[in-house]
Amino acid sequence: ALNEALATVEQGLVVFFDDDVRLSPGVLVAYAEAAAEYPEHGAYFGGPFGVDYEERPPEWLIPLLPWSARGLNLKTGPKAPFYLGFNWAAFTSDIHKTGGFNPNYGPGSPIGAGGQETNMQRRMRDLHIEGVDVLDAHVWHYVPRQSCTPDWALQRAYRAGLTRGVEARRRRRTRFMLQQVKRVTLALPDVVPHLLRRDSPEWYKAVIPIAWPLAIIRAYVRPPRPALQESKRLEGTETP
Repeated sequence: ALNEALATVEQGLVVFFDDDVRLSPGVLVAYAEAAAEYPEHGAYFGGPFGVDYEERPPEWLIPLLPWSARGLNLKTGPKAPFYLGFNWAAFTSDIHKTGGFNPNYGPGSPIGAGGQETNMQRRMRDLHIEGVDVLDAHVWHYVPRQSCTPDWALQRAYRAGLTRGVEARRRRRTRFMLQQVKRVTLALPDVVPHLLRRDSPEWYKAVIPIAWPLAIIRAYVRPPRPALQESKRLEGTETP
């Protein structure tokens, strides 16, 4: 859907929001002013965001939630590795230069991987297109009750790991994968004592952090072939 929409957009800056964000009054002006420093290529942009909870989750769970469900303050950090899809901007020329969005990531993914904007931004970095913080481009992300439960956090962590594992396999990042094996191995002593306490806060605190590396290992060792083929085609390493 993103690729279809971009085909109708003239060259210039495109700002990406979701339908569940509340915008600060000056957000578009902030992006326009930041983009004016660049000649319509060579940078992508992202802003900070807060969270509008339908129902605030337990305090112990908030640190285990993804950035989208706990907010991000670019002034004080910690900084997320990539800008989230509901508050970022890029030049159409740079998006087309990467080959467009990869349909194996995001809604409808054949492997259940998310992060179509993260995949795009990572490929932009490979082309030396820099990320630029826009501190005044502030939004608030609405998080419904069902999107900040312990089970949802666990599923989301695993899904993010699948995304990262496919990319690590394509880039032949064996060392990175072995780091995840070590991470899981070291965490097992903390998980085992809680195996009989399924659904307790302690169980989730032990399991959610290793869901991401476990999914990376799974996707690295046995990635879905269609996803890898399409990734190679879009990223210019395989002839369609």
